[in-house]
Amino acid sequence: MQRKSILILIGVVSFSFVARAITSHFYVDATYGSDSYNGYNWGSAKKTIQAGLDLADGDDYIYVAAGEYHERIEFPEAELNKLHGGYPPGGGQRDFNRYVTTIRGFQNGPVVYFPAKPDGRGWRGNEIDGFTIREGTDYGSAGGIYSASSWVIIRNCIIEENYSTDFAGGILIYSGALDKDDGLIIENCIVRNNTCYQGAGGIALMGDVSNLGVYTGMINNVVVTGNSSTSIFDYGIGGVDVIFPANITFTHCTVADNVIDHGPPTIEIPGIRITGIDQLKQGRADIRNSIIWHQDGDDIYVEFNKGLLSLSYSNVEDSDFGAGVIHVDPNFIGYEDYRLASHESGCVDSANAAFSMSSDVEGLSRPKGYGYDMGACEYLYGDFNNDRKVDVIDLEEILNNWLWNEPQIDIAPNGGDGTIDFLDLSLMADSWWADVPEK
Repeated sequence: MQRKSILILIGVVSFSFVARAITSHFYVDATYGSDSYNGYNWGSAKKTIQAGLDLADGDDYIYVAAGEYHERIEFPEAELNKLHGGYPPGGGQRDFNRYVTTIRGFQNGPVVYFPAKPDGRGWRGNEIDGFTIREGTDYGSAGGIYSASSWVIIRNCIIEENYSTDFAGGILIYSGALDKDDGLIIENCIVRNNTCYQGAGGIALMGDVSNLGVYTGMINNVVVTGNSSTSIFDYGIGGVDVIFPANITFTHCTVADNVIDHGPPTIEIPGIRITGIDQLKQGRADIRNSIIWHQDGDDIYVEFNKGLLSLSYSNVEDSDFGAGVIHVDPNFIGYEDYRLASHESGCVDSANAAFSMSSDVEGLSRPKGYGYDMGACEYLYGDFNNDRKVDVIDLEEILNNWLWNEPQIDIAPNGGDGTIDFLDLSLMADSWWADVPEK
């Protein structure tokens, strides 16, 4: 009898585990949905994102159709939920570049909030992917995204025009005392034109400092630009603030033209600050294959005995040094366009292949040409008019300069040979109608 009871108990526990392991799928559509629907398919989609999130209880997917959603959203108190935007209204093939999905916040809180457990630990593995997050206002955390977990995934998002009085205008990651998970990923994102009064204009990565544990994270293919700090205190950080217990690796990032609006702060840091509490509790950053470029102030500021930096194969306006580090004008296309304008840029083909990503922030496959490029945007060989595709217009440039010496067109062999000929035509042909997502 006792054996039978044990078997029944095991069966109940096993059934409960299997039931929870089932992944559910829910749907949201601002155009055709209604919050009175059940959200189980596109034909019965919810109208608001929060109504879709409220259905999730762990390891679930919420698919969101293109449109503007005027709301603030909070992830459920559960793990591994995935919120994906970029679907056409009514359902269909996902394309977040074409089917723009925007969440517009309002005052009194971040646009997107990832909560913590009652003990301060974060809910792990939650993800947001394929959204424009804008116009949030907060008075104590972040205007755009605030995560109380150090294991959160933010992909393919634009975070712009948000404001906070403290910590960060765009994104704040805050790890609790017991929350030292190593799952933070911010990837293929643009963080631009956010503002913070006393904190970082763009991104702040920090947490509880009551023990020696750190959390590690990766920031890949991210552009941080045009963000501003308006602090009048000791520091102004325009771009990114890395504070103990954060241990962050930056790969193929472009942090440029962030500003310190007014002050005067004692130290102006439009780029990246790395700091902590003391020698035992130091913030850490590994920056590689990146461009950190500001005309004024510090590109990278490491507070003495409070921060650690490893810098390699990057272009920095300041005199910071490391293997493969250069200090040359990156030759961006122009204001708010941080693609590289020419194959003659020192950032082209200068990154370390061992650390490189397989695509850039816009989804263009890497490498193009002779090697991987520094920064978030890969240069497209043969795109002479910088319209992000190689087509008949670029072919005309080759033909019009045939057998002439035109440095801007002389892309082959590496470094040019003084003549526009079949070598240049062949390299251009490799990128013909390249795999650049439609904008």
